Amino acid sequence: MRFVLKQNSTSSCGAAVAAVARAELNKVRLAPPGRLDEDAIYQAVSGNPRYADASSPARIARFFQETGFLASVITSPTWPSTALTSRVGKALPESWRLTSLAWQRENRVWSLPRGLRERDFDYGARVLLACATADGPHYLLARREGSNYYVMDPAYGTDLRPDAFAVWAGLFNGDTNPRDPGLALRWLDGHAVHPVRQNYFLEVAVWVNKPTAPHVRA
Repeated sequence: MRFVLKQNSTSSCGAAVAAVARAELNKVRLAPPGRLDEDAIYQAVSGNPRYADASSPARIARFFQETGFLASVITSPTWPSTALTSRVGKALPESWRLTSLAWQRENRVWSLPRGLRERDFDYGARVLLACATADGPHYLLARREGSNYYVMDPAYGTDLRPDAFAVWAGLFNGDTNPRDPGLALRWLDGHAVHPVRQNYFLEVAVWVNKPTAPHVRA
């Protein structure tokens, strides 16, 4: 079951995708998330909710850990890159701030220093993707069903199948052969490209699954 939630405020995208991931993985009851779910999570995962700060990847992972789920942060050692800097320079300072929150002493959680891999989607896992856009940092939620990947974008309240997701996310790249950071995610809606804002993957993700699932492997 996949849900969709349109984010309530400009900076609450991380909380919105976390609310959807939690609802989809909920081991007690399967019910769509709402605004109250998003708002409550935002208070826990924002760098500073009073000033509408973006959500920290580490805070999101810790939130899931403290509420009974498995979670870890995946961060590629190849990030950041000059290609990303040149393509989305306007968004990079905010993206730096977002990802740097993961490594503050009080936010540290167990992390994997590698790129995202196809196996991270095994056993029904949910993966929250930190991205750069022309407007600043943004989170998307990715899931795999069969051989297809579906990505929810809380900015638009959409849940679509992207074109060439594995290439965009670098799922088959070795850690010494980094993905092209200049690739923007293209959305497929039938055979038409869905007209939404471009997202550039920052190679930082939060892996989440049920407590009974096998943990993500290094």
